[in-house]
Amino acid sequence: MKLGKLLEDAEIVSARGADPELEISGIAAHTDKVKEGSLFICIKGKNGNGHEHICDAIKRGAAVIVTEEEPPDDCRRYVRVPSARSFWAAAENAAAGRPADRLRLIAVTGTNGKSSVTRMLRSIIEAGGERCGEIGTLTGTMTTPDPDVLYPLLAAMERDGCKSAVMEASSHALALDKLAPIRYAGAVFTNLTLDHTDFHGSMEAYGAAKAKLFGMCEKALVCLDDPGMKALSEAKKDGRYFYSMESDAADFTARGLKCTTGGFRYDLLENGRLYRITSPLIGRFHAQNSLAAAGMARLIGIDPCAVKRGIASVGTIDGRMMPVPVKGSKLRAFIDYAHTPDALRVACLSLRECMKPDERLTVIFGCGGDRDRTKRPVMGKVAAQYADKSIITADNSRSEDTYEIIREIVSGMPPYARKVSIADRRQAIAYAVHTALKNDVLLFCGKGHEKYEINADGSHPFDEADEIRKAAASR
Repeated sequence: MKLGKLLEDAEIVSARGADPELEISGIAAHTDKVKEGSLFICIKGKNGNGHEHICDAIKRGAAVIVTEEEPPDDCRRYVRVPSARSFWAAAENAAAGRPADRLRLIAVTGTNGKSSVTRMLRSIIEAGGERCGEIGTLTGTMTTPDPDVLYPLLAAMERDGCKSAVMEASSHALALDKLAPIRYAGAVFTNLTLDHTDFHGSMEAYGAAKAKLFGMCEKALVCLDDPGMKALSEAKKDGRYFYSMESDAADFTARGLKCTTGGFRYDLLENGRLYRITSPLIGRFHAQNSLAAAGMARLIGIDPCAVKRGIASVGTIDGRMMPVPVKGSKLRAFIDYAHTPDALRVACLSLRECMKPDERLTVIFGCGGDRDRTKRPVMGKVAAQYADKSIITADNSRSEDTYEIIREIVSGMPPYARKVSIADRRQAIAYAVHTALKNDVLLFCGKGHEKYEINADGSHPFDEADEIRKAAASR
């Protein structure tokens, strides 16, 4: 590809030897990906600075350096830009043939609910007869992929016949400008609760990263029930719409919600018109997520019949309040991805709403290592408040000591809380299953769709549903 093609959207501060006709063999943001004729982009990261590796990149064959700083005097070809990260995203979009310019793209952001809303919205769009791509936690290893993965993926979706794509937009991706060249047809804002302060530094910075998406979309749909999002969106403005499980002042309101172990139903109120939404999914939070998906679908012109069909056709969402059937057993177990205080609270309340008065809820959970520590005691407090019993265990401890993480979680729990600490997650699952009584409901939180457990030795295969079934077989 020609260098000029990659520079079309660039804001250039200065340049040397940047011939637009120069042939570029590829784009690299890491020196180990540099090959002869590459364009090397100097990215400043948490654990390194690409500007320190310019000489190494040139030795490896880099033809042009993209930098935010003045390069060394012996750097023959360079382009200096205000933001190397924004340039990286735009260059990858250009190299992929500009798929982000042609696809109808919808973003979903928020602390919780992104994956469920994304999956439901894709189902609705396809129920309307249009092929739709999906990008997020359920389809890849990252919530929002890096530019060198994201834009080629959009191009592949377009080649596969997709006219639209729905994607999760993480706060990290927004803060790091991975999505810089995209103009979204719509964006859903689900909620804003405690998480990721280890990366952003504060809840204010976390909210500011989410808020960037307002300036990147034509229509924004915001949850009116969430205090964080309501404050973030300020007042109703052109292109901003609201959804609510409670308030008729919203553009999309759920009326008469009924949740059971067989699913949920409610009447969606839109501009004075009611239509019935039904789903086999369990829990109030799934109903709220379906309302978000339905509202955005209507804003981009999807027919109400397709909305109803699309939501009803999503039978399960991997790791999201997912029942674990155990052959030959009446054990009632559910797996959910809840790994923040608010998600844990909502998951517990959603199950309780479907439980009988004499049934007891046991929650099995942990907190990730090398991640936001401030939420650990808060999650302990939430578990003690909303579950009858808590089993605290590992959840991707990474380089940290699992026992120390558990101690931080327990520090937020009152002394009278019923709790058991078992550091080995496999043993914790076995204990939960083996000690469950006929009136007990087990809620396993944190792993969700993940099929691995990460400790100091690395990542190891771990399927929570399989472990539950194995434990039930030996019960």
